[in-house]
Amino acid sequence: MIEELEVLSLQEDLPEFGLKRDDLGTAVYVYPDGSCEAEFLGPAGQTIALLTLNSTQFVRARAQIEEPAGATESHNRPTLPRPLT
Repeated sequence: MIEELEVLSLQEDLPEFGLKRDDLGTAVYVYPDGSCEAEFLGPAGQTIALLTLNSTQFVRARAQIEEPAGATESHNRPTLPRPLT
């Protein structure tokens, strides 16, 4: 189950809100049944949508670790899938 303030990835298009599959949002509240309130932001940080999503409409976004040449483990930073545009 996703936790509050985790990044999620939308699993379906929601054209009425200008959102597409794989857009990223933040779980701002998680309900006991696994659904959540999710916030999606635009490029300038403005809220595009604040929606209640059921648990089939999103997955936890997976971070991918990129290791720059010569970097130590403590300097690695996770990167996420494409940002919401």
